[in-house]
Amino acid sequence: MTLAQISRSVGADFEAVENHCNRVMLRGILVPILLLDNTDVGSYALGQRHFDMFLMGLKHLLLQATEALLEQLIRPLIELNFGPQDAWGYFQTAPLEPEDLKLWSDIFTGLANVGFVSAEHPPDRNAVREKFGLDPIEEGTPWPPTSALPAAAAPLPDLSGTQMRQALMANLDLG
Repeated sequence: MTLAQISRSVGADFEAVENHCNRVMLRGILVPILLLDNTDVGSYALGQRHFDMFLMGLKHLLLQATEALLEQLIRPLIELNFGPQDAWGYFQTAPLEPEDLKLWSDIFTGLANVGFVSAEHPPDRNAVREKFGLDPIEEGTPWPPTSALPAAAAPLPDLSGTQMRQALMANLDLG
């Protein structure tokens, strides 16, 4: 009996097949390939987009899980204790990323500038507050609240630049 030997190393071929199978599995579960692939191809921006897509998928899974939890656990408990209800409540989601908050702030500012939303209109005001995770303002609350108005500024003394610096330095506690 003779054993045939391969004249070359097959480790690289095996690794290529393994990487291909991993990419196909990631595609199958809708995970962007650049998220877990260690490759020299791609850019930082493309990687960010893939990560954003991954987070979007996770948020969708969270939404489905919370809907199932409400329907299968919370609703029967509430109906058992309090009878049928119009609403079952909701789960609060994680706060937005800082970049998202800046984006939404710019969007709401733009909408307010062109007149699509108004701070004086309570539903608009509360929709914005809800997006940023703030409690709604009760109907009939004066707008703007007096705590948000700037206090009357005291008049500035008529000092030269040198006199102003000396006054500021005299009031600083550097110890």
